[in-house]
Amino acid sequence: MGIAGRDMDTTTDVYPYLAFVMLFKLVIFVFEAFLDFRQYAKFKDMQVPADIRGFVKEKVFKDSQAYNKDMKKFSIIKSFVDFVWEMASLYFLLLAFIWEYEAGIAYIGLDPTNEIYKAFFTFFCLYMISTVMSIPWSLYSNFVIKQKHGFNTMTLKLFITDLIKSSILVVILMAIVIPLIVKIIEWGGEHFYLYLFTFVVIFTFIMMWIVPNFIMPLFNKYEDVEEGDLKKKIYALADKLNFPLKKLFVVDHSQRSNHSNAYFFGFGSNKRIVLFDNLLKHLETDEIVAVVGHELGHWSMYHNLLNMIISFSSLFVTFYVFSFVIERDDILIDFGFTKHYNLVALLVFMEIYSPVDYIQNLIRTFITRIFEFQADRFANDLGYKKELMKGLIRLHIKNKANLNPDPLYATYHFSHPELVERLRALGDFHDIITSEELDKWEEEVKAKEEKEKVEKDKATKEEEQSLLKEGEGESEEPTEKLKED
Repeated sequence: MGIAGRDMDTTTDVYPYLAFVMLFKLVIFVFEAFLDFRQYAKFKDMQVPADIRGFVKEKVFKDSQAYNKDMKKFSIIKSFVDFVWEMASLYFLLLAFIWEYEAGIAYIGLDPTNEIYKAFFTFFCLYMISTVMSIPWSLYSNFVIKQKHGFNTMTLKLFITDLIKSSILVVILMAIVIPLIVKIIEWGGEHFYLYLFTFVVIFTFIMMWIVPNFIMPLFNKYEDVEEGDLKKKIYALADKLNFPLKKLFVVDHSQRSNHSNAYFFGFGSNKRIVLFDNLLKHLETDEIVAVVGHELGHWSMYHNLLNMIISFSSLFVTFYVFSFVIERDDILIDFGFTKHYNLVALLVFMEIYSPVDYIQNLIRTFITRIFEFQADRFANDLGYKKELMKGLIRLHIKNKANLNPDPLYATYHFSHPELVERLRALGDFHDIITSEELDKWEEEVKAKEEKEKVEKDKATKEEEQSLLKEGEGESEEPTEKLKED
């Protein structure tokens, strides 16, 4: 590869790459805004759709519509602000300005021409700008909208703690990854894309091991599921499918949100299943087993492996195409750069390559929808048809999921099929559960949540009193010693 920081040939013809990128982003923004307004109009409709009228009462539907309408309005405003900021950043060449602002690096005594230092400084600045800009949106989303609709259980202290932890982890990750990428491209020569791709694949597998085992426990508490009927049935299902289940965890997701989910992770014969604690409160035992059966369907049909192969294949093609343009000066010049750096070339290329990436994401969404239908059928074939149907209905109601999706919006955005599509694919669902049964279930869930809240408040109060007593005891010790002297 060329020398880092070399001067570029400014006499070369420059094509309007930047204008192309901005035009593409504008077209996508307008199209997605059109879809957003279509969906927003559906959220204003308070008439329960005929397909779900048998098990969704008007009040439940209106609550769901109100929550989704508030979230969509918020999303539309945020998308517009983000778009304006992105266009301004491109037009005023923000990336080039930060990259070539050498005073910031020189101020702390480092070589301002060193590509690694420049790259770290640039990524750090962009991350800090993005984080600071996102904080007001996150605060409003969690502590206003979700709080209003009963989803937010996060405290401000936890929000700040999460922000600090995640920021430290991102900075550490940047400090590790950036120098490696710079050196791999520099050392790799004309076949650098092979080495860069290999590095990303290896790093991905390393992170797949590190994240669930070391990083996620920094944010949540993972405990073994208590002995009982649920644990026995899940282990029995795993044995039946030859799924190498080593651990069954419950995670305290309720400290942040009332949403529910389940997933598995791990390599080879060391698989672990994680259940959100909310899931244990929201669903009955056999319904939870049905949800786990759905997840194991993804494993049995190699969906995760296929997704990984698709992603890695796409990444290889991206790096290979990049190898043909890495030395092109005209591209960097159009984005405001005065010197050639390999990492800058990669960043700018990713912007120009965004239309291809956009199409690939649409294809991935379509494939994921197919996988979800297949996993549902897998749970159905295990004998959990009714339980899965009931579980899906309860989860959609409890999570206040979109019960009235616009068809075009859903086709474009939804990686998981909408509720009615999934139920219809499983069979006749209209008599699977009544609204009266759901009312009774809602009352039981509320009773559980209220009891848990009382117990949690009591435990917190006892902990505060214990800390207060310890503090008083420590403050009295010097006084006693002074009296003895």
